[in-house]
Amino acid sequence: MRCDSPESGANVAAPVLEGDPCSVTTTPSGRYVWRSLLPFSAETVFRWHEQPGALERMIPPWEPVLSVQKTGGIANGDQVTLRFRLGPVPLSWWVEHQGFVSGVQFQDVQRRGPFKHWRHTHHLQPQPNHPPQASECWLTEAIDYALPLEPLSTWVADALVQRKLNRMFRYRHRVLQQDLTLHQRYQHMGSMRVAVSGSHGLIGQALCALLQSGGHAVTRLQRVGGSACTKTRTKEETASPHIHWNPAQGLIDQDALEGLTAVVHLAGEPILAKPWTPAQQQTLLNSRIHSTQLLAETLSRLKQPPKTLIVASAVGYYGTGYPQPATEETPAGSGFLAEMAQAWEAASQAAQAAGIRVIHLRLGAVLSPKGGMLKQLLPIFALGGGGPLSNGLHRTSWISLDDAIGAIYHALATESLAGPVNVVAPQILTNADWSRTLGRVLRRPAVLPAPRFALEAVFGKTRCQELLLADQPASPQKLIDSGYSFQFPQLEEALKHLLGIEDTLDAWMP
Repeated sequence: MRCDSPESGANVAAPVLEGDPCSVTTTPSGRYVWRSLLPFSAETVFRWHEQPGALERMIPPWEPVLSVQKTGGIANGDQVTLRFRLGPVPLSWWVEHQGFVSGVQFQDVQRRGPFKHWRHTHHLQPQPNHPPQASECWLTEAIDYALPLEPLSTWVADALVQRKLNRMFRYRHRVLQQDLTLHQRYQHMGSMRVAVSGSHGLIGQALCALLQSGGHAVTRLQRVGGSACTKTRTKEETASPHIHWNPAQGLIDQDALEGLTAVVHLAGEPILAKPWTPAQQQTLLNSRIHSTQLLAETLSRLKQPPKTLIVASAVGYYGTGYPQPATEETPAGSGFLAEMAQAWEAASQAAQAAGIRVIHLRLGAVLSPKGGMLKQLLPIFALGGGGPLSNGLHRTSWISLDDAIGAIYHALATESLAGPVNVVAPQILTNADWSRTLGRVLRRPAVLPAPRFALEAVFGKTRCQELLLADQPASPQKLIDSGYSFQFPQLEEALKHLLGIEDTLDAWMP
């Protein structure tokens, strides 16, 4: 995508120039246009928008928006209901699709929501004098809207709306190109049938949407009974294909696993959810080992087993304090997390013995404002209270959510890849450098250290030693050697993308 955004707040009535690779047009009356030249055919881009996961891929991670119901796709009369928060106020947004012309355009029209009116037109056009199958096309997204309580609201809030739209569409068009590039790179796989456990978690939700946007069929492993069943799910998630299982009771619908292309196992009790009492440590261990054993042993008995089983693990496998960045050949370390990761990976032995290609994802800290470490740190850093943990000398292995799901997609499609794989970014930073980078992106000071004694008082000594203050540098060389190309190898660019902060006029607006 070639895109040169104008200065924020520009209000120009002139139409988008035909030769501009990317332009924004706004007028005081509430018309907004974002236009990009994409290196894909109009047919390819339109087909992506028709896929089930496209809407979820378009929602920026910093926006508190949830798709709670969809009827159909983007054809005329199909509808979407979104739930979001405006400050402390929960709101719903009901949108109906209109103006559908296959391969050319569709519209989102507000039926009920926060605007006085809203019409969002998506229009695709091949490059002039090029055939419809040309490898480049223009994607134009035009919004005609009016704020409630006009004209007062226009004076007060219109500039804020324009800035939010600039951030959102810059993100949307970048993700669109990233996804289409991945789908094109792995098109040799054809249409895959993939079952995903932990599909309601941070990584699982994003992975399911990515796979679905590429036309792959996703089935969710859904727990029956227990606390997992009480978790709020969207109507779309509830209605999507699923396989019932209960690892704690050793129950799974074996027949439903027949004929799958692959299984991606991401489920497990959250590491930081509760203090690490002996009982909680056993819960963490059991949730990973029992579920992995159940899956591996069941898959090994199938008449048509999947070709691939991908199981989450962690760089905690290597322990802490080793001098050089760990590779997949680095010996296992010691401590609770290292021993849990070793048992976790060993639990998939039955699948490997049955000839299934097994991959262990040794994940670093996955970054997204929707969850995990970054979500917890953002409020503190946004208020100017951020800084290094303890002396900040420990090294951190991290990866953006985009690259985490991209690496899993790559692992699904790369038959030569097997065994442990470090899923981390190439850039290894000390915690002090990591904190300074986040502060710089947010334009906030990041100089207030969190003393070790305070961290241990809040999180406990073991969790501090093995998580918050662990020195765990890891190298993704195996991933790179297998052909994976990182979208965000540097932390600063990853944070700017994830937070929608790219120029001096952007500000962190959760």
